[in-house]
Amino acid sequence: MDGAIADWTAAIDLNPAFAIAYSNRANAYLSNGEVERAFADHDKAISLDPENPDSYLNRANARQATQDLRGALKDLDIAARLRPDDAGIYYNRGNVYAASNNAKAALEDWTTAIHMNSSFTPAYVNRGGVRLQMGDVDGAIADISMAVEIHPNNADYWKNRGNAYVLIGELEKALADFDRALELNPQFIEALAFRGNTHYRAGNFPAALADFDRVIDILPDESANYINRGIIMAAQGDAKAAISDFDIALQLNPDSTQAYRNRAELRQKTGDLAGAVADYQAYLELGGGKRYGDQAQVEARLQALNAG
Repeated sequence: MDGAIADWTAAIDLNPAFAIAYSNRANAYLSNGEVERAFADHDKAISLDPENPDSYLNRANARQATQDLRGALKDLDIAARLRPDDAGIYYNRGNVYAASNNAKAALEDWTTAIHMNSSFTPAYVNRGGVRLQMGDVDGAIADISMAVEIHPNNADYWKNRGNAYVLIGELEKALADFDRALELNPQFIEALAFRGNTHYRAGNFPAALADFDRVIDILPDESANYINRGIIMAAQGDAKAAISDFDIALQLNPDSTQAYRNRAELRQKTGDLAGAVADYQAYLELGGGKRYGDQAQVEARLQALNAG
């Protein structure tokens, strides 16, 4: 990046009124972590050419990168006024609105971008994601389906639609989408894990176990994967193997409340009452009861175990 800074500095030395050079050097400064110099150059570029929307777009990107979302929105408003037919400006402003937790404005801007460019896939994807968060699952599926139609070889889009289908209980459709995502990218950890969880929800424990075996082969150091596989093994009635997976999960993450909670239940069921008490206590001490809303239930179990 130092080379880019030197190149744009040379261009500015040759032509001190070269506004685009200031914008580009600003981008290089920001990538290099030189924030103050970056904004000084963005301001200079705008002062030299205040009617150029790209200068405001560049500064908006820098402001967003430094969490100045209000400033980014001001710059994007100016850019939209200067070039009102640019779908990309509305898409970017929608992203900033979403980061500012203004879902309504984000949806409006992404919709505007889509009206301007009906093949604007990222706008469909982002709008679908926010619709999903707002509970509009049908709208989300419609948006992600458009993304799939435009870019059928994007594994991420198939995975995202699969997740939406899971939320409305369409497990067969979800599994078909996860299958397609994995055909496109056989090492796609997220799709494997989501498919495994969906098989589990559908009661197909062997298929769920096979998926999490693959997940762990690919990513053996992630505690959550062992918790998920342990839950599946417990559902199959293999308490010993499940406890072993919860043990590994806790070795990888000693603060995993989920691992303690699940292991406690199995220890209680298999007669290891002292182990169950220790795990329930650890779960409560780490704040699991408050986080998951089962504080009273776990305390009652502990009381019953200690009384017995």
